[in-house]
Amino acid sequence: MPASIEDQQKVLQLQAIDNAIVGLTNKLNTLPEAIIYRELEIQFNTARDLRIAAETELKDITPELKRAENDVEQVAAREAKDEARLSAGQGTPKELEQMQHELGSLKKRRAELEEIEIEVMTRIEEINLRISQHKAAETELAEKVSEALELKNTALAQLNSELETSKENRETLSVQIDKTILDIYAKLVSHGRTGAAKLEHGECRGCNLAINPVDLKKINQLPPTEIARCQECGCILVRI
Repeated sequence: MPASIEDQQKVLQLQAIDNAIVGLTNKLNTLPEAIIYRELEIQFNTARDLRIAAETELKDITPELKRAENDVEQVAAREAKDEARLSAGQGTPKELEQMQHELGSLKKRRAELEEIEIEVMTRIEEINLRISQHKAAETELAEKVSEALELKNTALAQLNSELETSKENRETLSVQIDKTILDIYAKLVSHGRTGAAKLEHGECRGCNLAINPVDLKKINQLPPTEIARCQECGCILVRI
């Protein structure tokens, strides 16, 4: 099948452009800046979620502290009242004895309630510490996320610009190539194969395999305007 030497060279250039497009597309899909941005975004979201969870926990435990404080205050008030009556000697000896016994029970009860209050306060202090730590992490990560986003967008813009230029160059070059050889090339590429490659030092640069001597002799005997094909990968062999 005939094709001008110029068209053969152009289809080789087309393959180079397509290789560049594939490379740029792969870079877009595996952009390091985008990966770093996603990782930082995940870390930021985690810190935010932990902070919100801690704040919810604090909100839930606050009424518990209020109850503990009220319980201590009530027992303390009753204890103070009994101590005042006892000091004043109000009541019969039996009543004073009972009051003394009750006062001991109240002191014991107040100590127990104060332990509960301290425990709740300790938990609140620990929660507040966690909230502060998560807020600090959020602030630090928010700055890193912003910087990573800027780097990602810059890298994406550069790659997209290069990709757009390559696609424009491909379109410009494609219309200059004869349909006969272009159709062969397009069919090969559509099946995920190399469309065109150099025949160099007896090797196909599409599959990087040596052409067997018999086939190589046949190819070398072809007119320069005849399309040669690799028997291994099927690509168009451009002789140089």
